[in-house]
Amino acid sequence: METAATSAISALQKRVRTLLALTTDLSRDLSSNPKSVLDPTDISFQERVDEAVKLAEKCITAREKYAVQETFEELDRIGTNLWNLATNLTRAILEDPENNAMLIRVLRVRLLAFYLLECSQGYSENQYQNTIRLFKVALKAGQMSLEAMELQWASKVMERAALYHGALLRGAKMIGRDAEAALSGLTSEFFTIRMMLAWRQQNPPLAEYMFSKATENGCSEPRVAEYTATVSFDIGSELLGQKSFPAAIKWLQRAYDILSKIEPLYLSEVGSELQVPVAHKLAKAYMKSDLPEGLMRAENIINIMSEDWPNRISVFLLKLDLVLAQSPESADMATYRQIILHMIDVTQLTETIFKVIVGKIHVLASNHATEHACDCLDALISKRLLPMECEDWLNRAFITRLYVTIQHKSTDDESAIASLHSLLDTIAKQLQKTFNPTSTHAAQILLWRVSETLYVQEKYHLCSAWCQLALHMVFDKSGELNLSKISRRIILCSINTKEYGKAAEVFNTMPESGKNAPLSRYLMFKVALRTSDDDLALNCLASIAENPTTDQQLLYACALDSQEVGNRKLALRTLKLVLDSLETHPPSEASKAPILLRCIIRLTMTEIEGASDAKDNIESLCTMYEKALKYATRSRQMSHAVTGGKQIFDINELDWFSRNGYNLGLRSIMEWGPATSLRIINACIGFMKLYPEDMGSSEYAEIIRRRLLCYYLCAALCMEIARMTEDLENKLQHYLLVRNHVESFRTLFGDWNGRIERGFDEVKDKLAILLPFDFEGAIQLKNWGVLGQLIDEAILLDNGTVLQVIADVVICSGAPENVVLLVLKRILDHLVTVPDTSLEKLARWIRHTFSLVRDPQTAEAIISQALELARNAKADNVYPDEELNWLTVTVWNRSIDFTCASDEANATRFSDLAFSLARLLKDDTLLKYIQGRLLNEKTRK
Repeated sequence: METAATSAISALQKRVRTLLALTTDLSRDLSSNPKSVLDPTDISFQERVDEAVKLAEKCITAREKYAVQETFEELDRIGTNLWNLATNLTRAILEDPENNAMLIRVLRVRLLAFYLLECSQGYSENQYQNTIRLFKVALKAGQMSLEAMELQWASKVMERAALYHGALLRGAKMIGRDAEAALSGLTSEFFTIRMMLAWRQQNPPLAEYMFSKATENGCSEPRVAEYTATVSFDIGSELLGQKSFPAAIKWLQRAYDILSKIEPLYLSEVGSELQVPVAHKLAKAYMKSDLPEGLMRAENIINIMSEDWPNRISVFLLKLDLVLAQSPESADMATYRQIILHMIDVTQLTETIFKVIVGKIHVLASNHATEHACDCLDALISKRLLPMECEDWLNRAFITRLYVTIQHKSTDDESAIASLHSLLDTIAKQLQKTFNPTSTHAAQILLWRVSETLYVQEKYHLCSAWCQLALHMVFDKSGELNLSKISRRIILCSINTKEYGKAAEVFNTMPESGKNAPLSRYLMFKVALRTSDDDLALNCLASIAENPTTDQQLLYACALDSQEVGNRKLALRTLKLVLDSLETHPPSEASKAPILLRCIIRLTMTEIEGASDAKDNIESLCTMYEKALKYATRSRQMSHAVTGGKQIFDINELDWFSRNGYNLGLRSIMEWGPATSLRIINACIGFMKLYPEDMGSSEYAEIIRRRLLCYYLCAALCMEIARMTEDLENKLQHYLLVRNHVESFRTLFGDWNGRIERGFDEVKDKLAILLPFDFEGAIQLKNWGVLGQLIDEAILLDNGTVLQVIADVVICSGAPENVVLLVLKRILDHLVTVPDTSLEKLARWIRHTFSLVRDPQTAEAIISQALELARNAKADNVYPDEELNWLTVTVWNRSIDFTCASDEANATRFSDLAFSLARLLKDDTLLKYIQGRLLNEKTRK
């Protein structure tokens, strides 16, 4: 046995030497660089510590087993050094929260130090002082292991501490009562640590037992009593968090009672501060428990706290919670308000306390005590925040005030608006600054939303009042866009309430950029309509139309609004602006042109019919038809890709404009004069040219027929204007237009001759009517070369009437004699061959022709033609006697002229012709005269 023991001791000594070498190196490294233990990348250091701990445990086990009494002073020195190093590192870590994760590594060093100290000397009742020392080290190591939640290490350490405790109890009995009394405090601390360990190991019965052991001597030492109260408080807090209220009350009450028994003078600073959270949580546990006396006990605790700590925020919070707990369904909000007001008056404001106060005010609001909540916020702002000039808190408090008022249905209360306005005035007066942009933005979002809701509900007065708040001077940093937006809402409300003066005032206070915004101008346009201020309305319209950012829908709205109030003049002006704006828009926007033009034309017609002087409107009507033609022409030329595959001016649109234009053109001939009709019908011709030729033949033929009629009307209207005008240039211009329209008629008629089924004869008759117009135009324009062609064309029409008209035209035209003579000669040559031609007209044309002829042979032929006509005349169509009389006298006088000129041959022929004409006269007076003269001449010969 002695040999085995000797061998074991030898092995122990060997291990101690190894341990000593290992820990010496560790101690040296830590002494030279204490913070190396905090380096998370140094894994080898931790491995060395763990190896040393395991070796130290084996040494302790061997020492106990063989009851080795040898002392290893070097291990004691190294253990003490490591313990001190660990203590210093712990303090360094606690000063820098970022290194908290390193506490476990330091804890390993502390545990190693603990094992080295025990291994150096061991323990026994005979080594009382050393055992006391080891016991204290074990308690500290166990306590720190619990704090680090290293339960396994805590359990091992406390097992060693239990051994020390037993040895100490035995040693104290041997020493005497003084030693036992000195050991009492450490014993209580020992059981308190074990109580916490049992709780952490989820063994509540053992924790209860350990508490009873820890307090069986009354916790006479204040330091230990504070620790026991702290552990009890931690357990109670954990139970309270788990909502185990009875158990929480038990443990918290224990902590409360322990602290209450300690004289205040003996309480440490930590112990004094612990009293407040203990009482606070105990009161909360009583309030939340179902115990019948729970609220009463909570109230008692709160009253005691109020006496001891009257200005503590936690005490106020307990009071508030108690008010809610006493009447969950109908809490006394007036009392709640008073507590908050008291809290506002006496507490030292910090960020946390500010948030707490505002949070409790929200509780008031959520319990439908909006007025109380507003009172508290007003007090917070006026009593505390404004004197402090803390802009951040002030901004947040006001936003909360605004939110509470709006969120809890106080928006319909005018007194709430007045209260807010008064508060804003106070802030502006005392702060002399504006809210920061963030708070301003938040406030205006809230105000905008409530105004929007009220506007939808048609509560315009209230909506305007809320918007007026948003324009207060404290919100000057909201920006011009936001200010303009809010001002426009006030103007809208004023329009709906017919307060047009107020609307104008608000508009005048807007920034310039806001005034010139299209929406602002649109609202003032509405005001102008309703106040019959046409100048303002036109100014607004011009501003809207000229603004490049204007949405076209805004102009449509202006037109619709004008129509609704019955101001057709402004509606027309607006629609014209919309139409003009299409010029600057993409081609695809032209799809709106047809309906716009139709609306404008209809409104213009309504204006014309209701006005005494419609000159400007008539001009506008013509312009609109011309613009319609321009848009139609352009749209027909666009590709389908541009117009989205749809023809903008389709056949239906062309029908509307051409038919309505034709009807208006006919109407305007009598009412508005030929110039207006000419412009409208010219536009109709343009529309009819746009019809596609691939439409049905009968339909297209009808279009052609209508187009021919329009050419006819245009020629007739141009002829009328040409005849009436006194300005030579204008006259000639219209004669040229006459010829152009006739030529267009002639060409179109020639192309479609035989294909016009309905009204062909009518169209042909129209051409016959147009030929004299063309002839007159040619004469006025001195186009002598075409006159013969026109006569040939008239002859081809087989229409004697046309030639007769042409003859009359040329006679009255003042054309050169040779031209007149040529035209009349050709007409006479043809008409004498036409049966039933009026001899009265022929006689007049013969007279006119004869008066122009100077050639005797031509004159003789004309007289011979007249003799033949007169001799062959029918009873119902005789040659006029006065014309025969004129011819007789003129021919006789011509023969006398020849006699005087010694031209006997022509004198004889003409005297014979005169005699022949005289014989056809009903009155023989002239015949007798001529006979007598002829006989006298023969007698003289």
